[in-house]
Amino acid sequence: MKQLIVETIKKCYQEEGVINRRLYENKPYSFSASTVRRHFGTWNNAVVEAGVETNLLSDSEKKEAIINSLKRYYSENGKVNRDDFLNKSYVAFKRTIIERLFGSWEEALVEAGLKTKVPIIKDEKAVAMLEQILTAIKSFIDVEPDNRTYKAFKDKGHRLSNQTIKKYFSSWDEAYDIAKFGEPLYSKSELINRYNLPENFVRGVQHIPAFKEKLVVSGKNNKEGDVYKIKKSDIVFVVTYYENLKKDHDNHKSEKGWFTLEESLQSVYATEEIVLKMECEGKLERGTDFVYLDRLDWKHVDITNIENQCQIMYLHRDAYKKFQTVRLLTMLKIFQKEGVRTSFETLAKLRDEELIEKKAVAKWGDSLLEYYDAKTVLKTLTHYLNNASRVSNNLASYNFLNDEQQQMIDSYIEARENGVVISWNGYRPKRNVAHAELRLPETKHRLANVFFSIICGRCRLNYSNGTLDHLPNEELDKIDPDVFKVFDINIDDYACISKNRKTTTLMGIYRDLKPFYYWLLMRKDLEPKNTFDDYQNFESLKKNILTFLNQFPQRQSDAPAKEKIDRITKVFLTREELIRCRDTILKMYRSDLALRYAAIWVLCATTGLRPEELVHLRLDQHFVLDEHGLIALNDKNYGEMIVDKEAGKGEYSISHQKYNSPIPVAAVEQINLYLKDLYKRQGQHIPKGKGYFLRSHPMAYEKKLKVLDKKFIRRLRVAADFLPPKKRENIILKSTRHSLNTLMKKTHIKDDHLRDNVKELAMHYQMRHKPKGQSMGDKYYLEDISRDEYYAFLEKTINFPWNLELLKKWELSQGIVTFENDEEYLLSEEKEELVQKGIEKDIEQSDTRKELLKELEKIQESLRKLKVRDKKMEIKVWMETRKELQKRQQHLLIKLSS
Repeated sequence: MKQLIVETIKKCYQEEGVINRRLYENKPYSFSASTVRRHFGTWNNAVVEAGVETNLLSDSEKKEAIINSLKRYYSENGKVNRDDFLNKSYVAFKRTIIERLFGSWEEALVEAGLKTKVPIIKDEKAVAMLEQILTAIKSFIDVEPDNRTYKAFKDKGHRLSNQTIKKYFSSWDEAYDIAKFGEPLYSKSELINRYNLPENFVRGVQHIPAFKEKLVVSGKNNKEGDVYKIKKSDIVFVVTYYENLKKDHDNHKSEKGWFTLEESLQSVYATEEIVLKMECEGKLERGTDFVYLDRLDWKHVDITNIENQCQIMYLHRDAYKKFQTVRLLTMLKIFQKEGVRTSFETLAKLRDEELIEKKAVAKWGDSLLEYYDAKTVLKTLTHYLNNASRVSNNLASYNFLNDEQQQMIDSYIEARENGVVISWNGYRPKRNVAHAELRLPETKHRLANVFFSIICGRCRLNYSNGTLDHLPNEELDKIDPDVFKVFDINIDDYACISKNRKTTTLMGIYRDLKPFYYWLLMRKDLEPKNTFDDYQNFESLKKNILTFLNQFPQRQSDAPAKEKIDRITKVFLTREELIRCRDTILKMYRSDLALRYAAIWVLCATTGLRPEELVHLRLDQHFVLDEHGLIALNDKNYGEMIVDKEAGKGEYSISHQKYNSPIPVAAVEQINLYLKDLYKRQGQHIPKGKGYFLRSHPMAYEKKLKVLDKKFIRRLRVAADFLPPKKRENIILKSTRHSLNTLMKKTHIKDDHLRDNVKELAMHYQMRHKPKGQSMGDKYYLEDISRDEYYAFLEKTINFPWNLELLKKWELSQGIVTFENDEEYLLSEEKEELVQKGIEKDIEQSDTRKELLKELEKIQESLRKLKVRDKKMEIKVWMETRKELQKRQQHLLIKLSS
């Protein structure tokens, strides 16, 4: 059906040379216009489907269609009436289009052969008549210089008729203009119709500075006052000027990054006065940051302030970052370009919580735009990220306790914070809790959970452990904390706590409850006991509490037979496996996370750091840095880390007071890659080399992590297919510490002095262990190993290259490789010297690392620019480019880390 309709529309177009709905309805075709609309939705859709859409015709084709329609109308009516022709829709073009194409209605009739053009008479009589007409008009102008109508001309007694004038001139206006100005003038409507200049441009020609000397005041009218026209000799200048101006505007609109000053208000608070002031201050550069162009569109322009509206200012988007007062969305993009990593939700949160205040407001359409000071927002954002704490929406057990229970827990936590000594019945825990800012809040939470479990058990509620959100409101209403008093505890309460809890969990609860109840008993024991009942009550209280505590399992062997305890088998990795695990981590994640986790892995594998110690490391306190905030190399070509009481396990696991904790050069290079990336992401406003080594957000440099994110270890268990199954299943981050200790212990050392006199103490220094089994004489009188001896031992054991090819040569030189055949084992001193020379040659070749680092920085910069697709770039090209850059980046990271 549709195809038949399309063929019918094409037939109508071929017959008439034009197509429109009215013309089609007057034809006796099988399909009515309503039928066409029913099948195609609209008449225009059907015309487009037929391929005869008039908007697709060229000007010459349109003129041909109009001429054919005029001839057809003349043949049907014997004459041409303009209004009737247009009303009957003989042609699909409006009158303005016809006048634009032909210059005027009369010219269209002339070209259709329906009207004869007045011939130009060149004989002497005609010339004399022309002179006579011009002389008469000039004499009229002398008398009435401001009145240019033919009626006024005739009222002054001139007998030349209008028809006579039109025989020699196209119109009275043309004759008048030639007589007064010496050549024909073109009005605004003629500029629009004859030369296809837009109406919105033409209406402001009198205000354009370039046209001031070209304009002629040809008269006045009641609406506009002075009537401006253009001389025929200046038409070429006007048309060329418009075309060049339009091209300039189109270039700035199509070229990415340029916006008008009004459009820029959607991003920055910019006025012409602000821009010019910034130009004077040297902050903005004309031509680069902003440009002025003459106005192209004069529609809706306020003529009362016309002097300030003759030009349009364009601002470049790259200049937005130089403005201090901007919108939040623009501020986000500026921050991201400067390396500050945040989100619009975070900035909006600062606004909603009234942490930042707007500096300006501008109207855009029907909405108001708010602007904020970028420096203030950045300062507030940094403070917010460093001090904000995550608030859980879950119900907390502590909130269900009564005032007495909460007060006892708070008093105990305060006592532990202040270092109160707990000593009772031979039990004395450490005076100071390690990392109290993290551990004590956890203790408070666990004590509250235990008390809440007892309360639920006594109230006969079905609660064991976990969150409280799953409990229905009816159950929550039954909770009565007054049924339990902290001193009123007995054996039966253990069942409320142990329900659905594993043995290892109960052992942890016991470690929290014992010091808490011993602290209470110590204080109770100090209270005066004046009567026998007082002693008896205290003894009864003591027995109940001790009996209750004795119910808890204190070792894993106390677990029920049916309970399966997850025992982690220690994993010991070889040097090759450590390197391959690092390479796998780099492949598993994108740039920032890959560098972060690889740095953690390498640092732990070379210094023996425990996972819980990582979150306490500060760049400015625990590392020796250079002026760029990177780990510096000492005279032995090692970095240095200083693990103090704050970062380690109190005073039991700190770095050597003189030698610190050396970091091999390969590990330093890997960690510095992470630090460079961290400094780019934290923003330029935060000093390098300050704050914590690991952060929840690059800008939160003063906010300590509560728990280290070790999710990458779970992914490593899946991805590390080169490891034996048992190692893959049991690998943890602490396996790096176990592996380091084993490698140092089992590495073959040929030097007898290093092996017999240095090895044991050097291992303890690197692992931050206190030597065991020393006598008092050894402890106080045994001389420390020297710094040279310490580093000589590290050279033989852990300062291996983190590259698989170089590792093989290094292991050969150390004589620690096992071969399948005896022939492959290199024992000859000559062969060892050859291997050593090969290693030295590889080290010389490693100078190319600088070039690789430069290439890596270029690739990372390109990836940042391609984070958002350029409108001119196709999606497929954009995705492929990013993919190739990411592959190359991954390759470089592995190569540099080796």
